[in-house]
Amino acid sequence: MPAFEPIAVVGRSCLLPGCLSPEDLWDTVINGRVQITEASEAEWDPSRHRSPDAFRRYAGTRQGGFVRGFEDLAKPPELVLKASTLAGLDPVFQWSLFVAAQALGQSGCGRDSVLAKTGIILGNLSYPTRSIRAWFEDSYLADLFPEHRRAACQPDPRNRFMSGLPAQLIRQTLGLGGEAFALDAACASGLYAVKLACDSLQERRADLMLAAGVNAVDPLFLNAGFMAVRAISLTGQSRPFHEAADGLIPANGAACVVLKRLGDALRDGDPVLGVLRGIGLSNDGRTGSLLSPSERGQTRCMQLAFDQAGIAPSQVALIECHATGTIHGDRTEILSMKKVFDPAGALIIGSLKANLGHTITVAGIAGLIKVLECMAHETFPPTPNAFPLQSILNESSFRVLRKAEPWTSSPRIACVSAFGFGGNNAHVIAEAWDPGRQADLPSVVKSTDRREVAVVGLAVRMPGIADTSQFLDFLLTGRLDPAADMACADLTMARPAFPPKDLEQALGQQLLVLELTGRAFSGVKPTHPADMGVYIGMGIDAEASRFAFRWRIRDLLPDSAARDSHWLGALEKVISRELTAEGLIGTMPNIPANRINNQYDFQGPGFTVSAEECSGDQALALAVEAIGRNEIESAVVGAVDFSDEKTHDRAARALGVVGPGRKSCDGGVVLVLKEKALALADGDIPLATIGDGGGSAYAWSNQEKSSRIRGSVGHSHAASGLLHIAAAVLLAAHRAAPGRE
Repeated sequence: MPAFEPIAVVGRSCLLPGCLSPEDLWDTVINGRVQITEASEAEWDPSRHRSPDAFRRYAGTRQGGFVRGFEDLAKPPELVLKASTLAGLDPVFQWSLFVAAQALGQSGCGRDSVLAKTGIILGNLSYPTRSIRAWFEDSYLADLFPEHRRAACQPDPRNRFMSGLPAQLIRQTLGLGGEAFALDAACASGLYAVKLACDSLQERRADLMLAAGVNAVDPLFLNAGFMAVRAISLTGQSRPFHEAADGLIPANGAACVVLKRLGDALRDGDPVLGVLRGIGLSNDGRTGSLLSPSERGQTRCMQLAFDQAGIAPSQVALIECHATGTIHGDRTEILSMKKVFDPAGALIIGSLKANLGHTITVAGIAGLIKVLECMAHETFPPTPNAFPLQSILNESSFRVLRKAEPWTSSPRIACVSAFGFGGNNAHVIAEAWDPGRQADLPSVVKSTDRREVAVVGLAVRMPGIADTSQFLDFLLTGRLDPAADMACADLTMARPAFPPKDLEQALGQQLLVLELTGRAFSGVKPTHPADMGVYIGMGIDAEASRFAFRWRIRDLLPDSAARDSHWLGALEKVISRELTAEGLIGTMPNIPANRINNQYDFQGPGFTVSAEECSGDQALALAVEAIGRNEIESAVVGAVDFSDEKTHDRAARALGVVGPGRKSCDGGVVLVLKEKALALADGDIPLATIGDGGGSAYAWSNQEKSSRIRGSVGHSHAASGLLHIAAAVLLAAHRAAPGRE
């Protein structure tokens, strides 16, 4: 495990329920305010054709955490300048752009020379936003009732690409020259973004990094989803640690921190709002269901963070917990903390979700900003609506405060936890900056000794290409197999660990990447589960909009059609099943990675990556770096996209992503990577070697983006880049060159 070079937080910004700035957030926290309110008609679009009982069964409660007043805020100059090009974009774009621009402006680091080596990593929940839902509905209603197509509904086609495009738009709008991509690690996404941003700084790929989180998902869909998995609070209250807590309350928002190497920040005279000392990531592996938290996974990520930081748990005074207000989840987290922190002494714990609800992908960064404010004000915060506490807390040394208390101890060290559905875990250690302690901080010298990475397994599937041998034959001869289609995934090789009912309701993206992983691992010697990472490139599948479409169809149809209840009932069943726990997991955007973790008990970092057409390329780069710097020994790298779908194709053609004479297609690819020396010791056969910077496979991919794959088979959007890299790997392994067009 490499040493963790201290990273300074030099800027921050937020858009959260009732808190449109860090100052607002502190005012809410210190005064114990609760910003959970009832949804307005405009925020939820509730169906006028559904009864109150039906609504309660679908969404549970009308309470939530909502960002309000954004339109009235003064916008940073960059956004004012480009206001016309940003009009029509969903809040997932608007909010993430705003917090990034505001945090960067606050840091004072926005000089052109710095921006050239500045990047953005965005934790983004890739469930349907209201705009992509409208795009999906408009596409299908145009076929059903062309004469009644809603004239007022003309969604911007860019909204279809809400997974990776917001990060790209931030880079373009703010003039950043570094990497830009989004990731989904469920509720841990924000802290995963912070970790990867720190990696970029510590590896000197960047001199400044923005780590952000955004959740602008359709709020009604979020409530319905949590209702389906029985996690919603039916009383409409967010009560972490409370003995009678009955579930969580979803909330939306965005937050961003600006990060810089501490030494550089001190040299440049930047404001140091806090110092990050270590970040641990882990996955639960196969310790339960995809919805059940694991003490093993949570404890491991905490221990990894402390191992990096060189700090003892006894030095920590405050923990910002993940605690969401579910009895089982809060209890599991307390048990995990007891293994790491007891008997470290009386520790104060809290949860921002008591004030705001659960912002999901934003929660980790929002919690970090809260901790930074506590440090700046030298105050321990209260947690509202927490009493009476769960009995397990009364049996521990952890304290939950009713009122604020002064923070007089030094050094001021705090931790932030974020644990997500699917088993994603993250834990960060932060310290208040004290110039007098500079000599005590570790002096980290970047190692130039990079481990070589080998590709030891590969599997591909596309229309006309059933397996890797057919893919190679196609590359060499141009032949396609008309019998090879994408009708269903073959999971016999994977021996799935999931109940058939789960898999029946999973999107094709999840099933295909699970099938390909089983094939790619054939003949590869397994690595220890704790040393395996999973990185899957993907984007939102618009098919996830079907649940909300079914709920809203009665309001969208002409009145004459809406009155035909028999026909309407049949149409609803055609659109989708009712939303269930299996259906929610089957569309969950981080699950393509976490099904693999659960299937094989992999326990290293695992998440999905979105950079649109370069999603797979970016996933590969992250895996190569993690192996190269000795964080893991092996990785599954994949990319998948089911692009042969009308809403995707319509948007892709409108934006010129798919041109005349071309077609969108489904496709998937999985590579198995391993540290080269280990691969040779294990008797694995390297197909190709990827050195620092990517090597020839990357170069071939960039030269061949318009090769016969796109021309003859089709464009599989998020899988496109990695499919070309896989082609390069196969051709290199067989010492061949691609055939002529």
